[in-house]
Amino acid sequence: MRLPPAVLAISLGLVAPLAAQVVQHQGLTDWTHLGTAPNWTDDVPEPSADFGLVDQLNQETDLYYASPVYLLDPGTYVASVRVRKTVSQTGVADLTFVVVAGSVGDLTTLAAADQPTDTWVRTANVVFDVTVPQTPVSLFLQNRDTNITKQNYQFDSVRLGRIDVGPVIACESMPLDWGHHWGAPYYTGPVADNDSVFGVAEELSYVWWLFWESPTYTLQPGTYTANVRAKKTVSTAGAYPIDLQIDIGGNVTQVTWAVADQTLNTFVVTPDLTFDITQPNTQVVFRFNNTNTAFQKTNYRFDAFYLRRGSFGYEGTACASSLGTVRMRGAPPQLGRVHRVEIGNAPGIALLIYGVTPQSIDLTAIGMPGCSLYTNVSFSVPLQAQNGTAVSELTMPSIPALAGQTFLNQAVVVDPAANALGLASSQRGRARFSL
Repeated sequence: MRLPPAVLAISLGLVAPLAAQVVQHQGLTDWTHLGTAPNWTDDVPEPSADFGLVDQLNQETDLYYASPVYLLDPGTYVASVRVRKTVSQTGVADLTFVVVAGSVGDLTTLAAADQPTDTWVRTANVVFDVTVPQTPVSLFLQNRDTNITKQNYQFDSVRLGRIDVGPVIACESMPLDWGHHWGAPYYTGPVADNDSVFGVAEELSYVWWLFWESPTYTLQPGTYTANVRAKKTVSTAGAYPIDLQIDIGGNVTQVTWAVADQTLNTFVVTPDLTFDITQPNTQVVFRFNNTNTAFQKTNYRFDAFYLRRGSFGYEGTACASSLGTVRMRGAPPQLGRVHRVEIGNAPGIALLIYGVTPQSIDLTAIGMPGCSLYTNVSFSVPLQAQNGTAVSELTMPSIPALAGQTFLNQAVVVDPAANALGLASSQRGRARFSL
């Protein structure tokens, strides 16, 4: 939700001290608040907290709790905080979690009804974009309605991560949020990893029965895409395919993370698991596993789980430039957000075609053997490749009527060495906005 101007102005006027280091997952004891003792008790030992200490609100009419200011570089980020209501439901209130990036703010509300007594809960993710280097970003948790006396809260931790797939509706840490079979000495974690989304990953030493499972998600009708972020470490020995599955009432759909796609010592995002939800309040569970006990899987790190609205699928056959088969990879489109498409094996100039009508025209006769045109051309975006990759970032219209609609993409690269015509083309991409 976009932050109302009045709230944005208040938040910008009450920023906390500047912090030079980006947080990924840490306690909230360096945050500041309005009010002092006895209304607040800071740095309270709490064994169930992520980092062992919490700030505790005893009683306060004006709840305002603010992070330091973080300086972030361009990218897409996700943030959430962990809190709990204690003692009883007396003094419970809606809590608004606000992110202000530069002069743009977004927020989400943790409703009072979703705060059971003595149970840690996490706010919904706020996903936001940073476009300018060293943009100041502030986080706030607040309820400034002075007609409500807020009582007995504990404030635990914040997660602020940079994500590499664009806007998400869920971004969970696998070592912190998912569960797996077996413990030590098979697994170690969470272990610090600066390349992970939230600064920690779960490390697998060896196991025969590889099995991870998510919490239960409740989803509404629409099209979704799910991925896991993981990496193979040490060597290619012990690498095996791993399946990402969704279980919808006993109906299981899966995609496979092939060994060929497991880049050594580099976090990669698994292939898209795309699915449709047709009924309100559908409960689903995700699994990431290889339970073939004939093979010992060794040396992996498991990082994060992404869930996005929409889909981007692939159809047809690509042909080759002088660098290799032309590759196109797109993110599920989001209304009003940047749609990113990467074109690989592009020697120089590339063209990203947008269309709406599928077709299949063999281009061999015009000097492009093995290539086809898979869509009409509504418009196209010229791009310049760098190091063999061209990137398109086009903002999608924010038109509600487009929900559920589909459009098509295809990439064409200019390469005189490819064939007689000097062009090569990708597969067709089929992009769908979710409901």
